[in-house]
Amino acid sequence: MLLPALMLFALFQPALPLARLGRVFRPSPFPRVSSLKAHEGAHPFAGLGLQESSLAALAGMKIVEPSPIQRLALPRLLKGENAVLAAGTGSGKTLAYLLPVVEHLKTEEFSRDAEGMATLRRPKRPRALVLVPTRELAMQVAGTMKELGHYVKLSSTMVIGGDQLGKQKKLLDRPIDVLVASPGRLIKMRDAGNVFLGSVKHVVVDEVDTMLTQGFAPELDQLLGNLLRPRDGRQPQYICATATITKALRQELKEIEGRWLPSLSEIQASDLHRSSPTVRHEFRDLKGQDKIAALRDVLGQHKFGAQRRQERTMVFCNNVKSAQAVAHALREAGFNIVSYHAEMPSDLRRENLLAFTEGRSARLTPREAAKASGEDLDSVPSFIDDVAFDEGSFP
Repeated sequence: MLLPALMLFALFQPALPLARLGRVFRPSPFPRVSSLKAHEGAHPFAGLGLQESSLAALAGMKIVEPSPIQRLALPRLLKGENAVLAAGTGSGKTLAYLLPVVEHLKTEEFSRDAEGMATLRRPKRPRALVLVPTRELAMQVAGTMKELGHYVKLSSTMVIGGDQLGKQKKLLDRPIDVLVASPGRLIKMRDAGNVFLGSVKHVVVDEVDTMLTQGFAPELDQLLGNLLRPRDGRQPQYICATATITKALRQELKEIEGRWLPSLSEIQASDLHRSSPTVRHEFRDLKGQDKIAALRDVLGQHKFGAQRRQERTMVFCNNVKSAQAVAHALREAGFNIVSYHAEMPSDLRRENLLAFTEGRSARLTPREAAKASGEDLDSVPSFIDDVAFDEGSFP
């Protein structure tokens, strides 16, 4: 199965756009405080229905103000609503779905005595499941859940491709509250009897748009088909997350409704699909055969110079094949590039990501991979995007 691919260029000057260029100066969506003493009185999250343990966790994580998607989603998800959350990258979607899941799990514990807790929390039987398409996003979500779990006393672990099966098996040989997993590895663990999904009462499918368009649908069908059937008198809660809502995605969700997803309401951030006022856009209308030459010309105007400050540029391609072709052409032209896509070994992806982050080189990945990997694009000053003009790709 192919995930999209991407290209990062460490250039001294911001590259001009081939299809789209953005220069980004965005404030963080999460106001933070330097000490807990700076935040006293009523917690802004308290009015959204969170319990004291979750409020303490947020205070410990130095998160003060809920983001717009969190304000919209928390009250509805706390009521058990099945929904798809739509908000841009870096908007706080991860906490928007993790906090309600945590609240539900803790509420369930409060109603149990010691004997009941022993049957509630069992080895190999997670109570909540978060499915993600990439290792990078899995690590991000698992890291956030681990930090939350430290405060609210919930356990979590991660099973993803590229890690040793034996090590992951041991991680599951203890009570697990929240499991973050990639579909392929979870199927392998399930089929080997290393994990059982009969106790799952909350299901999250993160980057559902990527999951449905990049070949994960059959695996999701295998994993979630049986979970849709009510157990213990109730059906699991289903939450999907996406950075965009398009006509194509709505159609996909409608087609799988009743197979492994229930009917989902939509919770959208008010600024969904809107460009930040701090981003400058330029567009160039080019034929396919002209794009490589134009890209070389544009980037060639900004090669390394002794007096220039190094800046990074991210170039999005629509698939792995085109990303590989562009990377080859630009290396031949003398540009310093690193690649980043799903057909690369995970260790090499991490190495290349570090090189790009440190400004030593650049990265190549398809159009959807950056958001699927949970990357924060706010830190990248310039990017080039081979814009899709398929009507179904737009809202």
